[in-house]
Amino acid sequence: ASYYASNVDPKKDEENPSSRWVKRGNGVIKFMKQLEDSVYYGTVHLTMRHEGTRRLLLNHSVGPDLEAKRLEQQKDSKRKEKPSYVWTTEDHADIARERTFAVEFRQELDALEWKDWFERSKNATMLARLGGDSQDTSAGDEICSYMTKLSTSVERMTPSPKKL
Repeated sequence: ASYYASNVDPKKDEENPSSRWVKRGNGVIKFMKQLEDSVYYGTVHLTMRHEGTRRLLLNHSVGPDLEAKRLEQQKDSKRKEKPSYVWTTEDHADIARERTFAVEFRQELDALEWKDWFERSKNATMLARLGGDSQDTSAGDEICSYMTKLSTSVERMTPSPKKL
């Protein structure tokens, strides 16, 4: 799988077609369930570290209000079309700010399985916020063990430099 991030406001991006996704690195995306006793107990976070430097690239909660939508790629692109999902949320990898992310998969089956785990994580976080989560962590353990099998790479959407 490939992972992309953006600092561009999605509303402005629609007005600026010159914005593009820029690759940031490779790594493994993980769904991590919070097991420490705190206000976040039972919530699921999405994290990713750069494969070479181990720098944190992605770190945010997968809440019930988060929507991952299928990313439709341009038909005139010379690149092979790969199944992708995109979402926008406040990320805490380096500094807390809203970012747009996308994850791209080599195979359709991997994309569908990731989306299924994404939805399960949203439900687990909602249940935890409602106080219904228990000490049974088997669902979170299952998510984490599956997601370690997927490899990923990272990109950031930035506006193209303006010509003077």
